[in-house]
Amino acid sequence: MKKSTAVVSALALAALAYAGASWHLGKRIQARTAQALEQAHAALQNHGMQGLTLALQTESYARGWFNSRARYVFSYERQPTQPDEQALAGRLVIENRIAHGPLAPSALARGQFVPGLAHIETVLVNEAQARALFELTGQDKPLRGLTRIGFDGASHGDWTLAAFQAQRDGRSVSFSGARLSGMVAADLQRVAASGVMDHLLYEAPGQAAEIRGLRVGANTRAGALGMGVGDSSLNLGLVRVQAPGAAPVVLEKLSHRLSVSESGSSVAVDATYAVDRITVRERDFGNMQMALQIGNLDGAALQAFSARYDALLRESAQADGPSTATYEAFEQAVDGLLAGKPTVAIEPWLWRMPQGESRLSVKAGLRERTPPADQTSALPALHLLERLDLDLSVAKPMLQEIVAATLQDQDGRDPQAAAAMAQTQVQAMADAAQLTGLVTAQGDRLSMTLAYADGRLQVNGQEQPIQDLAPGLGLAVPGLQEEPAGPAFGQVLQSLDPKHIAALFEEEGYEVARSRDAAGEPLLEIRRRDGQALRGREIQVEFYGCIGQDDCEELLLRAIHDAGPHVTLTRLNAWNADSRWVKAYQSEDGQAVLEMDIGAYGGLGQENLASLIVTFVDLSEEFAEFIGAQEAPVPGQAEAEAGPGTAPQPRQ
Repeated sequence: MKKSTAVVSALALAALAYAGASWHLGKRIQARTAQALEQAHAALQNHGMQGLTLALQTESYARGWFNSRARYVFSYERQPTQPDEQALAGRLVIENRIAHGPLAPSALARGQFVPGLAHIETVLVNEAQARALFELTGQDKPLRGLTRIGFDGASHGDWTLAAFQAQRDGRSVSFSGARLSGMVAADLQRVAASGVMDHLLYEAPGQAAEIRGLRVGANTRAGALGMGVGDSSLNLGLVRVQAPGAAPVVLEKLSHRLSVSESGSSVAVDATYAVDRITVRERDFGNMQMALQIGNLDGAALQAFSARYDALLRESAQADGPSTATYEAFEQAVDGLLAGKPTVAIEPWLWRMPQGESRLSVKAGLRERTPPADQTSALPALHLLERLDLDLSVAKPMLQEIVAATLQDQDGRDPQAAAAMAQTQVQAMADAAQLTGLVTAQGDRLSMTLAYADGRLQVNGQEQPIQDLAPGLGLAVPGLQEEPAGPAFGQVLQSLDPKHIAALFEEEGYEVARSRDAAGEPLLEIRRRDGQALRGREIQVEFYGCIGQDDCEELLLRAIHDAGPHVTLTRLNAWNADSRWVKAYQSEDGQAVLEMDIGAYGGLGQENLASLIVTFVDLSEEFAEFIGAQEAPVPGQAEAEAGPGTAPQPRQ
């Protein structure tokens, strides 16, 4: 055989071998793509949004000797769940252009020079809903991905989304573009990825939303228990939100880290969150950080829980919602997870502001749900806890700054008035909390420690029956009390209802006369129903910041006492020096007056309100003895003696 013939034969064999290998690679890629597509489609079914159907399917796959082309359709359809909603449906088509072999000409033409088993270019097809993106970017490939399948079978990809700007009807969007790079192992068991976006800005009259400096990263693998373990992160340089009619909020340097690890049959989760600076309407609200640890999660139980949760999400998206069997299966999965006695810790949650620092630490051990035999001896929630340690410390100046800022933004109060009201509100809330024994005060700090174990509870170092703790926490203990009229036991009030306040006095045996003051606000006058007057001439309840008949921001309790000449200002100042709860003063008519402010701003417990009212009545009696006030006459006798105009004028 001539040498030239041998060379030609060798080249022909090489070409045939290359073509055969390329064909074989094409088959492998098609099979692997189908596997990945099936996994992605299954993930889309678990979104849990009612009425929304998502799907990812193959539209076509044409395999050749050296090149293949495939099209995939992502479709979405939303059925209306409300009468005023409209149906929504659409689709996006993705095309893969696959070059087989290590040095495929089509791959080299695209700039993919690193050798590999195959090179894939992925593009968005210009049709239907995608057409607007092509018009915005002015590019023929606004979404493009380049993927190389290495000789080890791993896929290395680099995806880009083009930048664009748009304006319409006074609204504008500016997008810097984004890039995502990643690696997926041949067995799909390991993933590493990173993503970058410089900015996204949306602006419209009276509103705006902006994100800058987005960075994401992940490095995960399938663990021995069949779950993903590894690390992920998210960083944002800035987030700015301006909602219509609301104060602008700016968050700077946000970060989130998540680590999932396994040891033996257990899984642990560690997460950290941080914001370097929080600004609301150019007011500095400091920085915040939190560390969360979840440990002792049984791997098998966690897998079962995940599967049941996915099923619950799938059925939640259906019109009829989850079935009873699905709910029961999910509850069983929760019980299985709790049986492993997982632990949860926040170490710590920390908020620093120019006005001070507040801190929360929580450590909890959970257990399988076993409701207590005696429902009156323990809070129902405690049957989930094996132990609990909580340490809370709050700076009062911080609370006052937050309340003052809210009063300025929501109520339009000037800074000085807002600061004064905030101080009053926070002091009232602090006093109410101290009444329950839940909170201790030292200087400008409010603190609480709580420890629970073996069915025993300690609050601030003192052992306390759990039944006594329930009202202070605003929780109901079955069997301990009847349901009262008005707001439910344990309810947190956001406003004060004069009818409810009157009912509280009437339940204590008082007679209530309802009227209105000179400003048109509700006014209550309190006397005993049995005909015996209170110690002092009367108690009045004035309301402020009322909207309608039953929605007031605050109230003023006022006890009016007839005082003789021996009640001097020095005597009243002596009372004020020793009293945290109420203030005393002398009216223009020489009467001794005792007052207490109560505000519902920020929430006020139903039980705390009742306790404050009873406390004021008791202090009014003590004050009467302190100043030597005479017993007031029975109703009907005092009016002729007092004459008109003797009561203090309502506060403006």
